[in-house]
Amino acid sequence: MSAGVAGIGLVVEPTLRRELAEELQREGVRGVVEGVALALSLYAVFWIGNHLVRHVGFGERVDSVYGLAHGVSRVRIAALLLWVIGPAEEIVWRGLVQRQWARHEPRASVGWATALYAAVHAPSGNWVLVMAAAVAGVVWGGWYYARRRLWANIVSHALWDVLVFVAWPLGA
Repeated sequence: MSAGVAGIGLVVEPTLRRELAEELQREGVRGVVEGVALALSLYAVFWIGNHLVRHVGFGERVDSVYGLAHGVSRVRIAALLLWVIGPAEEIVWRGLVQRQWARHEPRASVGWATALYAAVHAPSGNWVLVMAAAVAGVVWGGWYYARRRLWANIVSHALWDVLVFVAWPLGA
């Protein structure tokens, strides 16, 4: 769903499409380096959070997130996270939602976009997943607010997804 919304957003928001293309040309390698550093830092935060959540007895909530991918090829999951889901979510949540909010309330844009990003995870019924989305949303939203560049966020989100769900999962 995010990929469809992102595609529509890039079509109806030509300035975002143009800005992202210019940013890729201008900051390609630097954005990749920033994105990798941000993804690794965020993974470290989640590694610590995973241990804390397990320590207080809610490890099954973390593990249940990983159960959603049972029976699906890890290569397929990694490809979707890296090339579709991660980039699409950044285009939607930072490139469209937060960017639009920032036109009216720049400081509040991080909070509102993060709240919505966390809220879309609420139907899972898993409060650990909702909190994880909130933490990641604050990090990516804050980074986008500070830098006003989307490329590093896209790299970070896509790589973090692959790290946490495929390469070095935190769940059982």
